[in-house]
Amino acid sequence: GTLYGMVAMCFVLVYKASRAVNFAQGEFLLVGAWMCWGFMAELGAPFWAGFVLTMLAMTLLGALIQAVVIRPLIGEPVISVIMVTIGLSVVLRGITLWIFGPEPKSFPVGAAGAKVELAGLNIEAVYLWSMAAAMLGMAAFAWFFKFSRLGLAMRATAFRWPGCSRVPPRGSARRT
Repeated sequence: GTLYGMVAMCFVLVYKASRAVNFAQGEFLLVGAWMCWGFMAELGAPFWAGFVLTMLAMTLLGALIQAVVIRPLIGEPVISVIMVTIGLSVVLRGITLWIFGPEPKSFPVGAAGAKVELAGLNIEAVYLWSMAAAMLGMAAFAWFFKFSRLGLAMRATAFRWPGCSRVPPRGSARRT
């Protein structure tokens, strides 16, 4: 559930910034997971190195797609951005299917079989680590957007007064 919460938070971040839903967001997660799997299973990288390499590669991929696909749509109707993200979703899914194939593969994490007993339930340790990482990520995002200078600036930039394209009238400030 916490991983779904993390994905939902990312949908909200993208929507707040662009006022468009990015339908390719799930495929970015898919590409990142397969890329991490490739670094670990095919190249033999340890998890931490695979994770760092995946983050770097996905940052580059995201910047490339932003520059080549999304940026030219600035000023276009929101439906255009939505349609492009749907097309991007199909393209990313097709490319990952072509590269990695349709058959499922297990993720090579050393502690995948370790189990922890919690309140009478046997839970795989990897799920607890995933939950902790998602909660830590959500807390980091919350802190960033509420307390850091850059996060506050990003929130202010994304703020739009309903029905108005200019600065809100005096005395009508509202909290977000």
